[in-house]
Amino acid sequence: MDTRHFHKHLFDRARALFGDERIIVLAVSGGADSMALLHGLARVNELRRCEWQLHVAHLDHGVPHNATAMCDFVGEHAKSLGLPFNPAFIDVPQLSAETGESIEEAGRKARYQFLASICEQVGAKRLVTAHHAVDQAETVLFRLLRGTGLRGLCGMRPTRLLSNGSDVLLVRPMLGLRRADGVAYLKTRQIPFMHDDTNDDITAGRRNYIRQALLPDVAKHVNPQAVSALTRLADQQNAAWDFLQQQIDDAWSDVAIKEEATHVSLDAVHLSALHPWLVDAILHRAAILVAAGQKDIDADAIQRCRQLLHDAHPRTVQLAGAATARRRGRFIDFCRTDDGVERNDPMNTTVIESTGSAT
Repeated sequence: MDTRHFHKHLFDRARALFGDERIIVLAVSGGADSMALLHGLARVNELRRCEWQLHVAHLDHGVPHNATAMCDFVGEHAKSLGLPFNPAFIDVPQLSAETGESIEEAGRKARYQFLASICEQVGAKRLVTAHHAVDQAETVLFRLLRGTGLRGLCGMRPTRLLSNGSDVLLVRPMLGLRRADGVAYLKTRQIPFMHDDTNDDITAGRRNYIRQALLPDVAKHVNPQAVSALTRLADQQNAAWDFLQQQIDDAWSDVAIKEEATHVSLDAVHLSALHPWLVDAILHRAAILVAAGQKDIDADAIQRCRQLLHDAHPRTVQLAGAATARRRGRFIDFCRTDDGVERNDPMNTTVIESTGSAT
């Protein structure tokens, strides 16, 4: 892909994803992908006179060993482009030790919390990341191997809310491009980039293993077009998921008797007459709503909730945090106590250990 086509792709996707928003935060690590995003969007903004106010955000994780140099590197490029630079430092290894999470997961959470704070600080409603087609293929393969549901096969969508209740959209204008496209663009324009050597260590995280070992091995021994096959699957699943969401919305309007932040009530009689897949999808939506968007509502929890459809006697299923589902005559009530204290009868409570996502 030559420079002109790279710019055209970025312009077309960014214009569609940014809408009328003009204040845009770019997540820039200093690697090839984000440097192509940074310089590509800055050039498009200049050529097309888009009047975007681009802000560069960079989080120093304390890893890799050249993290400080990467931060300085990104700052120099932001300055050369005349763009505001917003850096921060978080000791992710220490954070990982404190929380018990992997460095990979602790870093991801810290990064998005930081990016959310920058968006709030500058008044941005759009956050841009440099995820591309190979990242998409890795995501689909990772989720598939973990046993994801239909929603997980959608991979990364071009847009999503930054967090539950946020008004900031995370957008990915490079999903239709390959990593090689960005590298070729940088080479053509003689723009340097830095390398994060922690991405080379396949023992450092599951993503690294998939990126560096599994996906290349699949491409070599199973399908040379594995990346295209996986991204095509994600595209097809996204279209199917949009259709299914409409079916869920229609069914939801028929069975949801009450919908509040801490209380959702479903008509169990109407719900039990629906297709089993729709039943599970509606139960999952209700659970997610009252669990304040927590992801640890697994298939086992939904199965226990489904059992409430066939038992009209009062019984409670414990979900994530202080969220519960309880049969009450004709209805199933999903509730959450904001103070975190559950007040249901413990003799009628089934505790669920949640580990994944149901859809």
